[in-house]
Amino acid sequence: MNQSTFISGWYAILPSHILKNKPMPLKRFGIDLVLWRQNNHQLSIFLDRCPHRGAKLSLGKVHDDHIQCPFHGFRFDSQGQCAFAPEFNKPIPGLQARCFEAKEAFDMIWIYWGEGAPQPFEYQALSDIHTQFKTYSTIQKIWHSHMTYCIENQLDYTHLRFVHKSTIGRGFKMPENPKVVTGDQKISIYFNNQDVPATTFLFTNAWILNISQKMKLVLYFCPIDATQTQLYLYSYRQFLSQPIIKKIVDPLINLSNRIILKQDQHVVASQGTLPSYLAEEDRLMRHDQAIRDFRQIWIEKLINERIEPDMQNEYHAQFLRQ
Repeated sequence: MNQSTFISGWYAILPSHILKNKPMPLKRFGIDLVLWRQNNHQLSIFLDRCPHRGAKLSLGKVHDDHIQCPFHGFRFDSQGQCAFAPEFNKPIPGLQARCFEAKEAFDMIWIYWGEGAPQPFEYQALSDIHTQFKTYSTIQKIWHSHMTYCIENQLDYTHLRFVHKSTIGRGFKMPENPKVVTGDQKISIYFNNQDVPATTFLFTNAWILNISQKMKLVLYFCPIDATQTQLYLYSYRQFLSQPIIKKIVDPLINLSNRIILKQDQHVVASQGTLPSYLAEEDRLMRHDQAIRDFRQIWIEKLINERIEPDMQNEYHAQFLRQ
């Protein structure tokens, strides 16, 4: 039974440009990973452990499209298979490094977390933004919170006029009839009978803010472990995109986003480091519908992964009674 607090699915974990031409260590989901590329830039993600004696593969190097262990020179191909062992001068077919399914899309590196065959990689909304908006700037920040609380913060619009009263919340008016549309793979919030959602969360860890037709924000919540989350914020725009102007505008946009995220961070951190769905004493209100839906979907996905099918209804009822 998988006891992880993270549901199965595709997770964005790192901007593509950060990974250079040598093995890179990265902690995600509380485990040590190593990311590396072949000479043709094909991406691989392994557990950062040589299956021979446990040395960190991230301390090694890429040699002839293989990752080479720094301890004894064992080389592994992109599928984790030992392709060469120096002491035997040949491959060892039974020696296998643990590897993960990986993709690159929208200038982010993605990993499939979970057991069994990967789910389809379907993120049309992100594809549309990345295709249509050629210019973006990006910042990153670590929050000391479980990723579920970080996500819920972006689904919570009622905090804007309090937490962000000096920035984006200035003059914010509570929507009278917000509409929350929830599906198995996304949650969208609509204001004032608009056709385009104000915000959309895409399972498992991407959030979109539709500021206008010419500007969108995409925020990725990357779980370092159960108590820390790495945030990567992409600010897409269709204006002030000329190279010279971009160098001036990007720092201003990034500074504004840093201030806003900092306003959120200390409040979210005060909620604790446990997963949000374990907050048994919370009393969710009318405008918390998106958060209520998020917790229910997250719980259902965890139950479906952990519990035998004939026991799922009973466990689901227990969660709802909490």
